[in-house]
Amino acid sequence: MDYIFDRLFRIQEINLIQIDKKPADFMTLFHEVLDYYNKTPHFNEIDFQLKVENNRVIITDARLIKVNPFYLLENSIKFIERGKKNKIIAT
Repeated sequence: MDYIFDRLFRIQEINLIQIDKKPADFMTLFHEVLDYYNKTPHFNEIDFQLKVENNRVIITDARLIKVNPFYLLENSIKFIERGKKNKIIAT
């Protein structure tokens, strides 16, 4: 099973995130990931793809679109430098 979504995603944390769930219900997990970030203040906006690969949910190919100039985190700067190497993986 392979799903791919293109979404505008608001994100503050740039580090990898582990989600302690199996993606049995993929859409539920997908929305939980979005809800987690939508509750986080001081958003930066990124564009990303989300897919299921080998029973893992992977958010990848993230591109930073806009940085909140009043909340430019050190992580945001690292994210710009690392570019598409960032992934959010649920195993």
